[in-house]
Amino acid sequence: MPVLSRLSQSTDAAPPDRAGALADLRARIRRIEGAGGAGGRTQPFGIDSVDGHLPDGGLPLGCLHAVAA
Repeated sequence: MPVLSRLSQSTDAAPPDRAGALADLRARIRRIEGAGGAGGRTQPFGIDSVDGHLPDGGLPLGCLHAVAA
């Protein structure tokens, strides 16, 4: 199939669900990195201002972490 005809077909398609695609990619990256995901457990610091910035509200269990003040 010529390139121009493929390009014209792709522009006629419905726009992708970008938010859903990004959420899926983020979840896949977390699973690859071993950080959270389905069934992932975390250890929160118990400080909302810190936990709110961490994926899944805490540090993933079963991983090595270095924390410095």
